[in-house]
Amino acid sequence: MGEVNLPGPTLTVPEALQSFTSKGLNVNDMTTLLGGHTVGVAHCSFFQDRLSNFQGTGAPDRSMDPTLVAKLRRICGTNANDPTAFLDQNTSFAFDNEYYNQIRLRRGVMQIDQELASDTSTAGIVSGFASNPGGFQRSFANAMIKMGSIQVLVGNAGEIRQNCRVVNKGKPQQPSNPGTPKKPTTPGKPKKPTTPVLKPKKPTTPSKSKKPITPKKPKKPITPTKPKKPKTKNQASKHK
Repeated sequence: MGEVNLPGPTLTVPEALQSFTSKGLNVNDMTTLLGGHTVGVAHCSFFQDRLSNFQGTGAPDRSMDPTLVAKLRRICGTNANDPTAFLDQNTSFAFDNEYYNQIRLRRGVMQIDQELASDTSTAGIVSGFASNPGGFQRSFANAMIKMGSIQVLVGNAGEIRQNCRVVNKGKPQQPSNPGTPKKPTTPGKPKKPTTPVLKPKKPTTPSKSKKPITPKKPKKPITPTKPKKPKTKNQASKHK
């Protein structure tokens, strides 16, 4: 695994600032980005010395609220599994400016957090963010954009981690090189249009035609009878 260039939790403000300025960030950026501790947890091993034997004094860190010392002692105890504690003891699940209010009340969990509230170079920034939640949100967005430009890896340098805390197992997922254009995809050959297969309809059998009606033979015309000849006088006299 490569070298981790993150400032440790036991650094003083000047030591931490030196780490940030080496990356092109300033004191306002550092104080803002540490405000990200408003969410998340830390393992007891990162602040255990502040609870009992701070810097070899045999006593807890005097800059930590005694109530918080007692609470963290109950969480950490002598557990060998290295438990965790919330960095923001008030609104642990909200990304807000409460972190700055907490460290002003001497309730910073890690040493670097608490020292932000007392160091002369950062105390004013802490006080400003504690009273201006919108100002903190805007400053945090700008600082994240600046940090996103630090030592950007392209091409085959580095890997896209599946878990931010560990190197990928097996073949790393390589980030794409923004300078290398993708090869154009060759369109496939157009498919031949499919001719729809139409089943021929069965020919309809014509219905049998009806026999033509034979016209009746016309009746013979009635031959008129010949008119009888009128009787002559002689014939008429004979009948008398």
